[in-house]
Amino acid sequence: MAKEAPNTNCTVCLSSPCICQPCQSPGCAEKNDFICELCNTCPLHCACNRCEGCHEIFKEVCKSCDNCTSCCKCAPCGLCGDMARTQDFCVNCKYCNHCCLCNIVNNSGLPLKQGTVKPYFWNPDGRGYSFGKKLEQTPDIKDHANTNKFQLNSTRYIAVEIEVAESDRRKAAPLLKALYQLHCSVVHDGSLPATGYEINTSPAYGMTFVNEILQLCTVLKDSGAKTSPACGIHVHVDARDLLWLPDFKNVLRTYYKVESALWGLLPVSRKASKYARPCGDMFYNALVSSPDLKSWKNNLFQLIYNSNTLSSEIRKSKRHDSRYNALNIHSWFHRGTLEFRHHHGSLNAEKIINWAMICCAIIDFSKKHSEEQLVATFGKLPALDILLLVIGDNPALRKWIVDRTKYFNTQREDDSEPFYE
Repeated sequence: MAKEAPNTNCTVCLSSPCICQPCQSPGCAEKNDFICELCNTCPLHCACNRCEGCHEIFKEVCKSCDNCTSCCKCAPCGLCGDMARTQDFCVNCKYCNHCCLCNIVNNSGLPLKQGTVKPYFWNPDGRGYSFGKKLEQTPDIKDHANTNKFQLNSTRYIAVEIEVAESDRRKAAPLLKALYQLHCSVVHDGSLPATGYEINTSPAYGMTFVNEILQLCTVLKDSGAKTSPACGIHVHVDARDLLWLPDFKNVLRTYYKVESALWGLLPVSRKASKYARPCGDMFYNALVSSPDLKSWKNNLFQLIYNSNTLSSEIRKSKRHDSRYNALNIHSWFHRGTLEFRHHHGSLNAEKIINWAMICCAIIDFSKKHSEEQLVATFGKLPALDILLLVIGDNPALRKWIVDRTKYFNTQREDDSEPFYE
């Protein structure tokens, strides 16, 4: 005898099968208070949404306005591609509020919303990367026409802080797109005017770094960006591989020998900046007055921290006053980078790239040679000769250094150069 089919009618209205398929709970879809009439599930399993406009139920609605496709008036942002309501677009740059940079590019001095252009941070423990990613060459990042003019031999990651005094908000769109593609972050700096901001580039090495700076400087100039005497260029070089002995000690010895040559590449006024204090003599005095590693560490900490130990609190402090030394070694203790703060503000890619190559060369040369080799090699050579020795086989960079030194050694009424070039 055939088995009778089970009754699947609703236990409430006794007319239609209104059973939730996932949990098999009976209910009445006609009353619209238990079983969803669209997906035939109870509220526990229903993933449908009610449109804010027509109040109908849909499986998917716009995440920005909660409306169905027919009622939704949102449009995609030209930068991030996400849908946004009409009122959520900036009237100036035409990007959504999440991507808009107009406040900081214009004159508010407010920091950019975290995540808008994917900021990058070095891990404070010096062992890895805490957020974001290193910049790698992608199809979105096209090679600049001048990339091959530079010879960057170092494989160290470099990140640059570029301080800008002002830019034209009406030309902000290309700048926004470049910052997004290059994974740069933008912050406000208290030393800059209200119209100013600081761009932190994402760490890159080799020709990827060269291309990054060329692209960024091009779009900055196109956006009407300018620098001023208040601006600076700060170069962070990855130094997590350095050991206290002999590497770090050798870096300080080499830096002491070339510091005056570094200042010779810059306007005389830059040496008087309170944000980039000369420090070579201080580091060298700690070296020569210390018979062993322990006493050298104690002397160095005493000089820069006014304490003979490096406490966890000091090490974790991002804004310790010692960071204002021209060679910021606190950055090495804090995040594993050495920061060179000497250079004045500039949007000239050649200056920034050449300066970064010099910074890398100082570290690479110091790590490659022993202390005895450095002492014997340097001897009583002038600082400029030592710097050229450190640079090695890089004719274009050597010529740039010689030409810059001659330029700033020439008597002139104004020791500066055009800051916006």
